Amino acid sequence: LIGKTRYLFLPSLVNMSTQEDSEMGYYCPLVQANQYMVRNALDLDTASILSPIVHLKYDTPTLAIELGDQLARKLGRSRSEINQALEYGLKRQDRFEKDMYGKGQEIMESHSPDRPLVVVTGRSYNLYDERLNLRLGQNLAKIGVAGLPMDFIDASAFISPTSAAVQTPSLSTFTNTSWETNHILFWNWMSTVGWQAS
Repeated sequence: LIGKTRYLFLPSLVNMSTQEDSEMGYYCPLVQANQYMVRNALDLDTASILSPIVHLKYDTPTLAIELGDQLARKLGRSRSEINQALEYGLKRQDRFEKDMYGKGQEIMESHSPDRPLVVVTGRSYNLYDERLNLRLGQNLAKIGVAGLPMDFIDASAFISPTSAAVQTPSLSTFTNTSWETNHILFWNWMSTVGWQAS
C-alpha cells in the first residue's frame, strides 16, 4: 500500500471495550507498539501516516473527541464529520461481528457430532497468522479435527455475570488480559457440549 494511498492508518491501540467497567482491557505491548515498529521497519514517511492514539474502551462521544483532536486538522475534516465516520464504522463493525456469530452458529449446528470440533482461542495476530500458529488449522484438519476460531462465537452468552455457567478455574491474577476471558469461554463452551473433565 506504500505510495498507493494518500494515508496509511496505523493507530496506536491502547485498550478495548470490556464486559466489566472495572476491567482495563489493555492490548498487549506488541499491539500498542505496532505502528512504531512498522513505521521504522519500512522507513515510512510520517507525513503519509495517520497514527492516532486510540482508547477503544471510551464511549463513542469521547472516542470521537479523541480522534477529532488528532485527525481533524490533518484530514481537513470537521469534528462532526469524524464523529459521523466513527459511528458509521462502529455500526459496520457490529454488523460484521453479528454475521460472524451467525456463521459460527451455522457451523456448529451443521457439524457432525461424530467429528471433533475445537474452538481455538487467542489473539487475532496469533490465530490468523500461519507463521505464528504453525499452520494449526491445516494440522488439525490432517488429523480429522475441525477448528473454529473463537471470534465466531458470541462469548457474551458464556461470560455474562447472569449466566448460569459452570464453575471455572480461577485466573484472577490475569484480570486485565485476554487469558481469563478465553479460559472462561473455553470451559463454559465445553460444558454446553457435554464435555466432562476426567
